[in-house]
Amino acid sequence: MSLNRRTFLTVGAAAAAGIAASAAHALPVGKPEKWDSEFDIVIVGAGGAGLAAGSVAADLKLSAVVLE
Repeated sequence: MSLNRRTFLTVGAAAAAGIAASAAHALPVGKPEKWDSEFDIVIVGAGGAGLAAGSVAADLKLSAVVLE
């Protein structure tokens, strides 16, 4: 079986659609009664850049929180 560009893209698109259609389950989290935590860095968004920033903060021994 030869894998040409069209077949590769078709299979890749089908796999991506299957992953996107799968259900993600999140657990409900109650609202905190009091917010009294302090952090050196607050990162908004857990995308590639947000997680990389959290990793760098951990390497620099900084306290960080990632909010999604």
